[in-house]
Amino acid sequence: MLMKTGLCLLLFLPFALQAQLLRPGDANNDGRVDHLDVLAIGLSFGQEGPPREPPFQGIDWMLKPFELWPGGLPGTMVNYGFSDCDGDGLVTVEDVEALQMNYDSTHMDSQPPPLPWTPPDTAFLSALPRLVFTFDPDTATVQDTLYLHIFYEHPFGLPLEDSPLGVAFTLEFDETLVKDSLTVVFFPDTVSDLLFAAGATGFADARAVPPGMVEYGAAGKGQPALTFSRPLGVVRFIIEDIIVRPDTFWTDFKVDVAKPVMINAKEQIMQFGVLVDDVVLFQELSAVPPPPAPLSVRVYPSPVLDVLHMESTESPLARVRIFDVFGKRVVDREMQGQRQVDLSATSWPPGFYWVNMLGENGRFAVQNLVKL
Repeated sequence: MLMKTGLCLLLFLPFALQAQLLRPGDANNDGRVDHLDVLAIGLSFGQEGPPREPPFQGIDWMLKPFELWPGGLPGTMVNYGFSDCDGDGLVTVEDVEALQMNYDSTHMDSQPPPLPWTPPDTAFLSALPRLVFTFDPDTATVQDTLYLHIFYEHPFGLPLEDSPLGVAFTLEFDETLVKDSLTVVFFPDTVSDLLFAAGATGFADARAVPPGMVEYGAAGKGQPALTFSRPLGVVRFIIEDIIVRPDTFWTDFKVDVAKPVMINAKEQIMQFGVLVDDVVLFQELSAVPPPPAPLSVRVYPSPVLDVLHMESTESPLARVRIFDVFGKRVVDREMQGQRQVDLSATSWPPGFYWVNMLGENGRFAVQNLVKL
């Protein structure tokens, strides 16, 4: 065992001295594996460099020593070696598998140290691309399936060299309206010129992003791929069993597009528009749960003179409160599981009163009485 440990240290030492370390999947070296890393792999696609030594190849979430490659991303200058997630010396489609395996993993131990991904330049365009999000269908009810279609709309007259290489964004929505764990991202079939990554079921091995959120990224393979209008994917939502309050029967399901970013092959940020549809969710009246039946109780006598008797025939009592006609509380008592309670009413002024009784089963009753 000591010999094996010493051998591993000897193997690791030359790379440790060079101080180049990465975590597979964090292609832009910002400290997190996410949808933005597919943009870095797209920018680096086809680049070649020194492969990692055999003990340090692979995409498992371990610190990997590597040699710096000759060159880096054109804007941020992140070394191309970070995009070689599997360590074979070539940036290919296989490197995206590290994003899938390690999605949402974070770290602070790469060398050079991780920094926020902030492309330095912005490309200003006379014709703006647009992302369009449309729902199918445009209305739904409980347990229905909703599909959000993502479409890239290419502007007329935008030169090929200025076209987007890739795009990334985050979808945010009310997770209480959908079965959030069943939200799935589908990428277009038979697409060979784009790389995809998403923080949701359908890509990540486990949904790691917070509830009510889907992260999405798509990038061309070393060159602009968004050179014509085209679909980019579909997000499937399953509507919850109960989607609105009992006092209404419809609500809006809104999806917000947060942190949208589009880049060209120079790693420059591009301006673009966003259009998002809304969808109305209807709660069928038969699906609205009826209010719970009142607690079965007896309150007597009424009118009362000196002693008020209360009895629950259904559940032990948890609490009793009595209010006068002006809303002033005259009794507030925690019960200890009694089914019968006797209260002295001799000190109450004459008038009308409301008796509130809560059972241990969660049901309640409200009755009025008169005090003489």
